[in-house]
Amino acid sequence: MVWIGALVLAFEAARGWAGELKPELREGSWTHTGIANILGEGGGTRVTLKRAGDGWSITHTHVSHFLQRDGGPREMKTTTQEEGPYPVTLEGDVLTVDKGEGKPAERYTFLCNEEYLLMPAAVRRKPGEWALVRPGLDLVIRCQADPFTVPLGKATVRDFSAEAEQARQKAEAARPPEPGKIKPVYWTPPSLAVTDGGYALEQGTTAEKELVLCILDRKAGVGPLAPKLQLAFWPRGHTTLSLLESEMLPRFENGRMDCVYGSGPRGSY
Repeated sequence: MVWIGALVLAFEAARGWAGELKPELREGSWTHTGIANILGEGGGTRVTLKRAGDGWSITHTHVSHFLQRDGGPREMKTTTQEEGPYPVTLEGDVLTVDKGEGKPAERYTFLCNEEYLLMPAAVRRKPGEWALVRPGLDLVIRCQADPFTVPLGKATVRDFSAEAEQARQKAEAARPPEPGKIKPVYWTPPSLAVTDGGYALEQGTTAEKELVLCILDRKAGVGPLAPKLQLAFWPRGHTTLSLLESEMLPRFENGRMDCVYGSGPRGSY
């Protein structure tokens, strides 16, 4: 495992060049650029954080580029839609967006520096433990030991959002049906939980030589361990979390659970 030790040292040395990513609010704008098709159609989202009196606000600006298809000459059109500004609060590493008007508040794990904003972010809370919170998802990944020290071992994943939905549905199913109404059918929502899994730290395959932590699980609780989640640690200092289980991929764009925004002219990916 000598190569892992050497790569960890190189990774730790490089990650501070853009300033450490921290759960701290700062004024600025960061952009996430989506994937464009062969015709150049695509879009992106710009996130702007500003001080608002004694608090903070967040604004999302969505930009779409598409070819006009109404029978006339083809021409690239651009539309812009703005959401906000909405008040935000930061507690620990979780940012809460208050959308008002009776809408539920949105919670995201959050990291930021001058160059990057991660929302939601895969946050390392202590050695061997990462968390990611976004609307409809609340995950905590725990490894038996710090993978940067012990590259192979056991791991578990708690999916608190699925647990909460299961509890809600059980409570609904336990209630007596209202007169004239059909009793709702209880179903088990999909979960990313791992109760008897493992982890493996590996070298990445891209030119940036990131480290990759695979979280392994048994299919239906039996059989060999297979990759389910993947944490990628990039020399730029951020961590990305992807889903590798094919049947649950529709819940996430390209399997990615996090989102990285950049402050440069091209934004981030």
